[in-house]
Amino acid sequence: MKEDCEKRVYSLFKNKKGDELDYDVVFIIVTVIWLVILFLWVGNFGKGAMVLEKSYAKNIALLIDTAQPNMLLKLKMESAFALAEKNKVNFNEMVTISDNFVAVKLSQAEGYNYSFFNDVNVNIYPNTQSKEIVISVNDYNLNKNA
Repeated sequence: MKEDCEKRVYSLFKNKKGDELDYDVVFIIVTVIWLVILFLWVGNFGKGAMVLEKSYAKNIALLIDTAQPNMLLKLKMESAFALAEKNKVNFNEMVTISDNFVAVKLSQAEGYNYSFFNDVNVNIYPNTQSKEIVISVNDYNLNKNA
């Protein structure tokens, strides 16, 4: 019985009449699957966390670049807090700053990083009740080894 099955499978590949049709069907199926995945990704990109992460990271970096030392900045982030809560992201990890990079993470994915140029010490404090973050811009970094 095993030999009969192997002969049938071999005869399917040996038959040259339907080869062209088989390749066309496989190509169409693969193309449709690829297009469905592409449309799902684009749809999620437009309404999901990626757009908000990029927007908030750039806006926070611009705020830090224009800030003077010893300033407090408040940024309303209601949509970001709602999305982070929906995606089960810890609010303390939502916006982080290290080595002149702002990182915004609103989903379980990696998030979005954006750099700023102002060489200051920055602290971020999320306020979950008012759905905003407080950005504390402190003195310039003077103790770095140049």
